[in-house]
Amino acid sequence: MSENVQPVPQPSLVRAAAAAPRRQSVVMCGLLLLAYFAMRLPNLRSVPIFCDEAIYLRWAQLIWENPAKNLFVSMVDAKLPIHYWLLALAYPLHADPVIAGRMVSVLAGALAIPLLFALCAELDHLVPATTGERRRLLAPVASLLLIVCPYFAFYQRMALAESLLMTESLALAWLSLRLARMIAADAAPRRCLWAAVWLGLAWAVTLLTKQNYSYLLWSLPVLAILGHLRRDNAWKLLRRFIPLSALATAIGLVFFIPALFTDTTYDLKTRLIYKTYFYQATTFSRWDLAMGNLRKLIFPGIAGKFAPWPADPNHPLDTGILYTYLTPPLLFLALIGAIWMARKSALRPLMFCGLWIAA
Repeated sequence: MSENVQPVPQPSLVRAAAAAPRRQSVVMCGLLLLAYFAMRLPNLRSVPIFCDEAIYLRWAQLIWENPAKNLFVSMVDAKLPIHYWLLALAYPLHADPVIAGRMVSVLAGALAIPLLFALCAELDHLVPATTGERRRLLAPVASLLLIVCPYFAFYQRMALAESLLMTESLALAWLSLRLARMIAADAAPRRCLWAAVWLGLAWAVTLLTKQNYSYLLWSLPVLAILGHLRRDNAWKLLRRFIPLSALATAIGLVFFIPALFTDTTYDLKTRLIYKTYFYQATTFSRWDLAMGNLRKLIFPGIAGKFAPWPADPNHPLDTGILYTYLTPPLLFLALIGAIWMARKSALRPLMFCGLWIAA
């Protein structure tokens, strides 16, 4: 009597099958990087120098010429130094300091593409039933939208900190989700410890780039662990997460706090929040300020009236920054994507991304 015996797959075949999607991702990431550089590098000097660029490049020159004396020169304006150190390192690479400085932003933006691939892979883990086809599409589509987005294209070609901050934000989101996944998978304590160390170092770098922006990003590890919580594992995960997140927080603060005291031109509150007098309102309430900022961010209009598109190109929209910078097609695609995620029961990654945007 013959039996129907299933053949046992060879280990080499299993490894080859597992490596194939990885190779596809590497090839796709490489092609997207080529497209990115093709859209960022041409005519890098064509945009006139912005006033802030001139200040930052001068600081970079001072740091390059005398680092012992000027390493924290940016603190005279209560600005932390990582971006200006990178500008200083790039200073001797080109005869034109504007091109050298803008190349820092181009390269920082390039790092965002592999980070998007890593981040999308972690977001996939929040939806266990994700199909292989959907996993392979998510990162390339997200990267392509980043490449063609006018908002990113502008800042990734200027010698400003925004390109670096965006890349640091992606790194923090990826490392937060990675740590949460390892905790949820009951990974070895040593591996979780190192994941927390890398998360803390990433937060330290972000804090040393722009302080007030970075505080809210520390909600990302909390959002990440919430994405993995279930009724049957909540307390177990939290018991492991709390000490590891405390370690990451301590690492960030160890680097951040000493930098605050390298220059005392401004009081401590100003160094912590960056020029608090920007926020000292005497003629309107905090609620009015918040609602006004929300309107300026989301609702397109001119002189307080709704206008989806300017009738006169010489008088552009004065509200609806997100609408204008992303452009209506990309904003529409983003909204369609959010609706699609909700319909496909991808609520956990949708919540993570939505609360990240809100923060």
